[in-house]
Amino acid sequence: MKRGPQSPGPWLFTFADLAALLLAFFVLTFSMSRLDAERWRRFSAFWPGQTATVPRALEPARRDHSAPAATPEASVGEAGYLARVLDQRLAALGRPFALRADARAGVVTLRFTATLLADRSASATAAAAPVRALLLPVLSDAVEIRLLVPVDAGLPLAERLKALRRFAEAAGERLGRSPSVVLAAEPHSPAELVFLP
Repeated sequence: MKRGPQSPGPWLFTFADLAALLLAFFVLTFSMSRLDAERWRRFSAFWPGQTATVPRALEPARRDHSAPAATPEASVGEAGYLARVLDQRLAALGRPFALRADARAGVVTLRFTATLLADRSASATAAAAPVRALLLPVLSDAVEIRLLVPVDAGLPLAERLKALRRFAEAAGERLGRSPSVVLAAEPHSPAELVFLP
């Protein structure tokens, strides 16, 4: 008489339970991570040729040390997400005109030196071309843009208004769209471009 196949040892059932628990743990850990691939794909559609993979700079554990420190407001919402993507792109360009992007209270702010708008030389125009290509898809007609530029407070009012008008025209040429509002900032402060994404 032949014997049937032996049943597995009792340790195998314990091992199978452990493997199932480990799988469930890693699935839950991945599902609770803050990585939002759909939001990244939506923003990556702004720039042609962008791959759909999430960049390394957006992963919390591997942030680029040159990126600005995240504040609680800047890390929440689409404005913070877009500001991080823009700042990563500006860092890849070598931060022309000392450009930096951040977000506060749902508003994206670009800070830069006023030479981006004031310098009319060929080298400044060439340096502004990749910035324009980066920002043009983001600055649509539906977006309100406020430009804050440093203007000498000692100038007469007519001269200050002329300077603001020149900066507005230069912003239209350099960035691809004229701002909705142009405001005078402190003379030695960096210029700011503020827009709602």
